Amino acid sequence: MDESTLATHFRAVLQLTRTQVEVLEARRRRTCDPVELGGLRHRLEYALGYRDALEQALWEGGAPPERPSARTARLSRCVEQITTSGDRRQVAVLERVLHEQLVDRTRALARLTAAGDHRPVHYWARRYLAHCRSLGDPQPAGGDERWSVRSR
Repeated sequence: MDESTLATHFRAVLQLTRTQVEVLEARRRRTCDPVELGGLRHRLEYALGYRDALEQALWEGGAPPERPSARTARLSRCVEQITTSGDRRQVAVLERVLHEQLVDRTRALARLTAAGDHRPVHYWARRYLAHCRSLGDPQPAGGDERWSVRSR
């Protein structure tokens, strides 16, 4: 796989991770429950570490981690609107969709970086997947192929 394709995968996962961080931070600002706050802090730790590893890998590869786009700005506004609406169902749906997309892309990224060229990204990808398993996320019955990134 060439570097530009890998950088494209990095950027896709980075955007999902940044969006997840936005949602988690918005939830953290809105909650007072100490148990929920502890869980959110824990999830933020994983998301922030993963985000930092992806940004670092992009910089080291000579590709800036962020390409400002209208789509990114719209997504950010949409996420902000949903998280500030106070509708817990919408926030839950948004989190689930983000989570499924991030797990899908992370599994693909873990396979792509398994050769060792991007150890920090591979480490955080595997750590993120292990964290998801520890939270009790259901594992796909057919293995990774059901969750793999197909050509889009």
